[in-house]
Amino acid sequence: MMKIIQTPIPDDSLIRNYFPADYSDSFQCTFESDKDITPDDLLVAFWTKSPEWIGALFKIRNNLVKLVGLKGDKTDSQEIEDCIRNNIDTDLFKVVLKSENETIIRLSDKHLDAYLSAYIKNSGKEKTVSLITTVQMHNLLGHIYFYSICPFHKIVVKGMIKHTINQIR
Repeated sequence: MMKIIQTPIPDDSLIRNYFPADYSDSFQCTFESDKDITPDDLLVAFWTKSPEWIGALFKIRNNLVKLVGLKGDKTDSQEIEDCIRNNIDTDLFKVVLKSENETIIRLSDKHLDAYLSAYIKNSGKEKTVSLITTVQMHNLLGHIYFYSICPFHKIVVKGMIKHTINQIR
């Protein structure tokens, strides 16, 4: 059984370059795999192979945020993969930092900047993956938006981590 737990942000994570933040969290899972898994592999699967229930939630979110003039997600799977693997910016995503064990993307809008890090430690077959989020709010709308979705954020991230790992292991 795969257990996903909330943990402190790893001390050597590059995401610390984006502190101070108004919000941050880190969810971690350890599992076994014979595959060599990269942070890019994690992020590509995270954003392109989500379960149907998460896709439905994102459709609702995208329709609601349009009402207040914020960006919806119009990026297709190939654009997302090109962005992550080849540093090709999209309207929504931009890779901001990479190392051998971590890739960080920024999702930016007028109300907030959100950074998502895929951080992995490989110890032979054992892999420890952390998905780390930091958010910097720019205005009242950013605070209202983020704290209204925050309870869902935790459920969605944990569900997407589990699904992502099952897709790539």
